[in-house]
Amino acid sequence: MRPARTTCSEVHPEDDAALPDGTGAASPAHAGRGARSEAEKLRLLSVERSQVLEVEDAERFDRIVRYAREIFQVSSASIGVITADQQILFSVTGPLSRSVDRGDALCNVTIQDEHLLVVEDTHEDPRFSANALVTGDPRIRFYAGCPLRGPGGWLIGTLCVIDQRPRAFTAEDQRVLRSLAAQAELELNTPPA
Repeated sequence: MRPARTTCSEVHPEDDAALPDGTGAASPAHAGRGARSEAEKLRLLSVERSQVLEVEDAERFDRIVRYAREIFQVSSASIGVITADQQILFSVTGPLSRSVDRGDALCNVTIQDEHLLVVEDTHEDPRFSANALVTGDPRIRFYAGCPLRGPGGWLIGTLCVIDQRPRAFTAEDQRVLRSLAAQAELELNTPPA
């Protein structure tokens, strides 16, 4: 079964302000192979600039996560970022660890481009069937994740929903998840008052 891919972000921050090294971020998700190392440095700088890992009150994100879990009737929902070596969930509901190795994070695949990633059954997807989070706890069977852009437009994290049973994810479900991701992305790029 092939995973569905649809454009995810409905909010495209036009933060043309250059990053500290003088580069803009018109299309960071489409950086070529030769630029991957430099692109990853800039993506990590965007994670840092977002200051999301310093947020003490995540309620503005928690509301989105709770609603996603309720509306999709899944075991877990989360918003997190991908750092150099970890996935860090700063808003999570359900049986998920707040931090996992980046290599094991399904969301690490999601941030590779700007599209919604839907895996209706991880056991049928060769990218994930042997993943530690699929074969061990929390035994992910269903995954849907939408990448989130940080400062400069770099894909730094995700809003995702998971479950321990395979399931279909309709076009309407995808629309709702994209809408929630747009809200999360807006919060991610709006400093707290």
